[in-house]
Amino acid sequence: MPTHSPFDLKRIAQLALYVVVRPVEYFRTMPRQGSLMEPLAFAIVLAIVVTLISAMLTWVGGALGLIPAQVGINLLDLLVFVPGMIVSASVIGAAILLLVWKVLGSQWGYGVAFRCTVATLAVSPITTVFALIPVVGLWVNVIWTMYLLVVASTEVHGISRKKAVIAFTVMGGLIAASSAFMNASQSMFEEQLQQLGVSPAEFSSMSRDQQQQTVERIRKNMGQ
Repeated sequence: MPTHSPFDLKRIAQLALYVVVRPVEYFRTMPRQGSLMEPLAFAIVLAIVVTLISAMLTWVGGALGLIPAQVGINLLDLLVFVPGMIVSASVIGAAILLLVWKVLGSQWGYGVAFRCTVATLAVSPITTVFALIPVVGLWVNVIWTMYLLVVASTEVHGISRKKAVIAFTVMGGLIAASSAFMNASQSMFEEQLQQLGVSPAEFSSMSRDQQQQTVERIRKNMGQ
């Protein structure tokens, strides 16, 4: 039984660096059994780190006028909401990846799938910074994550590299395409708001009725 605390920050930092620098060795030696408390703690800590980095980048960008100032955003709220969202996504994502790995021939269960999924969060502090660069940030995140999943497939699940590359290239392409579509839709919506003299922050602070009225105005403008 491990004697260290699951929330040992030094160990978590070392494991994250291990995944980033030597992913093949990490997945090859990754525990296949035992409590999921340690990977869960890993996910929680990395999620908090990502939240703090995002908040700092937003604050710096707002101070420099590079990013629109955000209103009604409380750091304490973010530290609860964002980590919770990331951990929930990891739990659900592990279930989805388990199905993929089972189809590809894996004999391992959910616990191992969860460990593999959580390990990919090691790169999230880096990809959060890259996210400031339009398009490039998205592709860095997708490609790096898919690469780690390919490594996990071969080193942990015993799946051939060819099958893993094909499966996760397709998955990565779908994720990138859907993300690009969502970003394009958001940009288009923000442009429509600007034409009405409304900033995204002002729209977020509106009541539900005001937001509906604004959306109706946008629809009318687009229909002209």
